Amino acid sequence: GTMKLTGLNSLSMGNVDPRSNWLWVHIGFFAAIVWWSLWNIVGELRIYTHLRMWWLTHPNTVSKAGASTVLVSNVPKSLANDESRLRDLFSMFPGGIRQVFVNRMCKKLTKNHLAAEIAKCNRFIAKSANNMDSMERQSSALVMFNQQVGAHMAAQTVLDYRPFSMGQVTAGVNPDDIIWSNLEISPWSRRIRGYVTFAITVGLTLLWTIIAAALSSLVQVKSLANFEAFKWLRGNSVVLGIFSGVVPSLVLALLMSVLPYILRLLLYIEGTTTRSQIKLRMLHRLFFFQTWNVYLVTIFSSSIFQIAVKSVSEPGKIVELIQTQVPQSATNILTYVLLLAFIGAAKEIVQGVPLALRYL
Repeated sequence: GTMKLTGLNSLSMGNVDPRSNWLWVHIGFFAAIVWWSLWNIVGELRIYTHLRMWWLTHPNTVSKAGASTVLVSNVPKSLANDESRLRDLFSMFPGGIRQVFVNRMCKKLTKNHLAAEIAKCNRFIAKSANNMDSMERQSSALVMFNQQVGAHMAAQTVLDYRPFSMGQVTAGVNPDDIIWSNLEISPWSRRIRGYVTFAITVGLTLLWTIIAAALSSLVQVKSLANFEAFKWLRGNSVVLGIFSGVVPSLVLALLMSVLPYILRLLLYIEGTTTRSQIKLRMLHRLFFFQTWNVYLVTIFSSSIFQIAVKSVSEPGKIVELIQTQVPQSATNILTYVLLLAFIGAAKEIVQGVPLALRYL
């Protein structure tokens, strides 16, 4: 490169003189990569749509009761206590409904399936089934339709004019996927929990921002050697190599591996009704975290640190420093990607975070 940078910086755009025509090669390559990535994303969405339509219309899926059943959350008490009104509400969809199940408070029912207790449990369940009115009705219901299309239309329809009332309708539910304990949560409690967990998520984002910025500054640790207090770093290539190469990416990778478990716990506390929704919403928040903290914060914080250090002796060149230092700040991103590439397989085999959480 014309800027004669070394290490991973030699692979970045910062190694090209801004006045050189070779800069257009980097810009053209960047545009091609962006176009190729978008093309692949669109292609993956097409494949996903095709596979989902194939799965939804497959005879094995259509024949299951869950394919034509929806889980309705935040059902008002006036409807939960009158199943006939629920029937009338959902009967307008194609094919009509087969059955309506209003979930009830069943804390007295034991779930101990040991061999010695099966007979006792069966007798107790049969007795309780004959006295369903004694069990408190919850603010959720399972509605089984005669046709699959009716279930999917109900899931995309505004069912009530009241705020938060029956605003969450999930089609294609599976009993193993439902988080039954979260069905007991009232609509307003679920809304308040959502605000609280959102505030915690924002707090985590700010905390991760500070940590990511601090780790990014370690990449530019060589600049600290210009100050008298850190003169011991001069010529110490081992320490400089460890702190500028391995430590930031390793710590960032460890933090990001713990984050999904924290987000999943927050979504569970929020009152999400199915495990599949927790996974989907967790991926959305994780993508935001990675885009903000791993990419944007890491790039700009490392370049700002470098600019601040050099502007102390040359304050008149701040604009020029911005022009030259920001492109060079991709070093930590390259290090992070290379680290994930080399330890990805080993991390999946070891499963360190789940193993640690198992004994906590």
